[in-house]
Amino acid sequence: MKHIPLFKMQESALKGFYIQPLQADMKQPSEIHSKLDFHRDDFYIFQLIADGQACMTVDFNDFTLTNSSIFYILPGQIHRRFSPKEQVTGWLLLVEPIIIPPDYSAVFEGNFPLQQLITLSPEQFTQCDHLLSLLVQKYREDAGQPFQVAVMHTILQSFLGIIAGCFMIAKDSSQLSSKPAQIPERFRVLLLKHFSSIKKPSAYAEMMNISESYLNEVLKKYTGFALSYLIRQQIILEAKRLLLYTELSVKEIAYQLGYEEATYFSRIFKNFAKMTPLTFRMINRK
Repeated sequence: MKHIPLFKMQESALKGFYIQPLQADMKQPSEIHSKLDFHRDDFYIFQLIADGQACMTVDFNDFTLTNSSIFYILPGQIHRRFSPKEQVTGWLLLVEPIIIPPDYSAVFEGNFPLQQLITLSPEQFTQCDHLLSLLVQKYREDAGQPFQVAVMHTILQSFLGIIAGCFMIAKDSSQLSSKPAQIPERFRVLLLKHFSSIKKPSAYAEMMNISESYLNEVLKKYTGFALSYLIRQQIILEAKRLLLYTELSVKEIAYQLGYEEATYFSRIFKNFAKMTPLTFRMINRK
């Protein structure tokens, strides 16, 4: 395999999202979700667990979803679906990035490089469960109902607003929605687009029309990591994905990530991951 599979929203989700109840006896999490093992998607995945337990692997990190927990996967992250043996009830929600309000997506994106799993209070869970129940009712209505899409998007954004608020509080209640809080999202969008070709921190600051020192300060506050570290981390993360999920050689991976010399790339990888690229591939493919 030369490329990591990318799954896109199918035609059955033309409204910009797809919602499906999770049931204990279902074999797949969604009729439109990929049947592949490890893969990435171009949309957000929100999973609200009412009962049961399920394990997810997202970019080399394992998460256990339990009662009343909420978790999301960002577009582009490598992950693996529920095991068919795991029985859970709750909700699966797939959302196109374009219909998520910027203030909410700033919270979700601002938690990178590792978003957290949180447990909702009984009141929060009830609110979310009711909203998603109403959303799926409207989703299943016959097309052509007056204002159907607008109403669905209003319900959806109410749910996303509650969830974004819960994640904001869980991380740091002092981090209110503000212009600085949206900088991590803007940076991540640029990073995902340019990390293979642009590696200088100053270049990202210039593209965002802010100083490098200010960008570094904001990223440290909202992510806990320095600007240069986040750039390098994204490069190494993509390298790990390609090493584990494709058959590309180290030389091919280096070239794809913008390095002309494989030896230089291998040295950078080893300094960050504490092992060579080939050692990483060997250990993680056992």
